[in-house]
Amino acid sequence: MTNPYKQCPIYITDDFELRLVELTDAEELLNCYSDKLAVSRMNDDNCIFGFYIDTLENMQNSIRFWLKEYEKEGFARLSILDKHKGIAVGTVEIFGGEYGCLRVDICSPYEKETYIKQIFSLAADRFMKDFSIKMLVSKVVNSDERLLAVTKLGFMPSDTFRPGLSYYEYRRKPLSYCGLACFLCSNSECIGCESGGCDIHSWCKNYNCCKERGLSGCFECTDFPCTSGMLDKVRIRAFSRFIKEYGKEQLIYLLARNDKEGLKYHYPGKIVGDYDIGKTEEEVLDILVNGCNSKFL
Repeated sequence: MTNPYKQCPIYITDDFELRLVELTDAEELLNCYSDKLAVSRMNDDNCIFGFYIDTLENMQNSIRFWLKEYEKEGFARLSILDKHKGIAVGTVEIFGGEYGCLRVDICSPYEKETYIKQIFSLAADRFMKDFSIKMLVSKVVNSDERLLAVTKLGFMPSDTFRPGLSYYEYRRKPLSYCGLACFLCSNSECIGCESGGCDIHSWCKNYNCCKERGLSGCFECTDFPCTSGMLDKVRIRAFSRFIKEYGKEQLIYLLARNDKEGLKYHYPGKIVGDYDIGKTEEEVLDILVNGCNSKFL
């Protein structure tokens, strides 16, 4: 995995481009940091100064400080560029580790659910991978729009990270009860089966069965393998069988390795992918273990 502090990624959403902050962004970013309403939503916990900035010189000094911290691999500050207008309208800050704290500073006209959702969805989908974050947290204050956006994405009030201080956390469970790879699912808004993010629990036999029996997955069941619910599908049954024999961590490792090498868990806009080429459990497992070198691809 590329070190994001050596080569900072560029991220694209429907309306924004996010890239490492530059000194030339100062004049445009001053519009954000001199906006007192926007500043009231900013998280300045543990910062050595507040974020209200009213001169170009101070904005430039802030950017210099952010870039020095990036060089020291303390955190990354990315400018949020409006793709349609070609201007910087705010920044995000992110760093990795057990807790990855996400700060989103953006001009008041962009404090809308549709915009905020793009940024937080990007953070959950890409920042967590690129910065090796186990749990993504963000402080949400003075913004009903932001609160609406993050809760729809599955962020929940944190009871472990500075509890009571308006932090919301996001933990995406890697696998579902039946063996689906939630962390590779094309539905980036779902936080995963085990986190209660899937919207099919009312009829999902595997979810309800595991919950009723107190199982962490179908592979623990004495009746496994059955063909109930999702286990009727060859791919899912093969993955669950693999977990039973080799464990969750090994399945996650192979799926992540294959994904990096170009094997598609889901084709764009579909719920099937390269693993579905396998017609039997043995063929699916061959694709899983051998990746792009599988004889069945």
